[in-house]
Amino acid sequence: MQKIAFTSLLLMSVLASATSYANTYHAEVEAAAGFVDPDHGGSGSEYVLHGKYFFNPVDAGHSPLAESAFLDRASNVSVQGHFSDQGNTQENAYGAALEMYVPNTNVYVNASLKHNHETEKTKNKHHHIDTTYYATQLGYLPVSGLLVTAGLEGFHNDQESGVSPTLAAKYVTQIAGKDVNLEAGVAFGDLDEYRLAADYYLNKEFSVGADYYRNNVDHVEEYGVKARKFMTHQFSVEGRVGFGREFDNDYNSVDLSIRYHF
Repeated sequence: MQKIAFTSLLLMSVLASATSYANTYHAEVEAAAGFVDPDHGGSGSEYVLHGKYFFNPVDAGHSPLAESAFLDRASNVSVQGHFSDQGNTQENAYGAALEMYVPNTNVYVNASLKHNHETEKTKNKHHHIDTTYYATQLGYLPVSGLLVTAGLEGFHNDQESGVSPTLAAKYVTQIAGKDVNLEAGVAFGDLDEYRLAADYYLNKEFSVGADYYRNNVDHVEEYGVKARKFMTHQFSVEGRVGFGREFDNDYNSVDLSIRYHF
């Protein structure tokens, strides 16, 4: 009987420790796949691998799990690879980003760099374009859950280059007792693009949302609906369906991603 009691106590301690550990994490990995089907031209697929390391443990015990790193003001560094193939165009992109919440202040800074290699295939030859994208933002958190940023985004290749000022905001708050995430962003000048997004949390683990994107330079406009579910504190699945237009060509897209925190 004493052995059983001791074993039961040990098991309860291990489970309590595991639960406590599961409520914090130091890193996130993501794998995603997407499919796009235009009315005209060939369909395509894309794949994304993304990894993020947080300098301090992220507390995911009380906030919506998808927003825990933001609400915890968790500084981090990340890397990403993106691979796509659509019709006569192939793209491979690699990038890195740094996101910093300055300790003991309400100041936020981020910077990112990405290199994209695009191959356009024709009957006679392959045409290659290498483009470097960069961005930096300076932000402020005036109240809990609200981040406002201003910065610059630019690109450069052998054919052209451009840079644009940006403004963005993200606000995680509650409406009628439910958590919501609201985001907006705009880039002026050479990029001329707009972004809106919203997520509604039915509970701490499950959210539904919608987003909108428009780029007047590339003549792209897209609407999307999405949902994300945390199966555990560490593992989540997200799906998105998009409806867009590029020039006069309508398209539909489907994306699925899985994330793991540890």
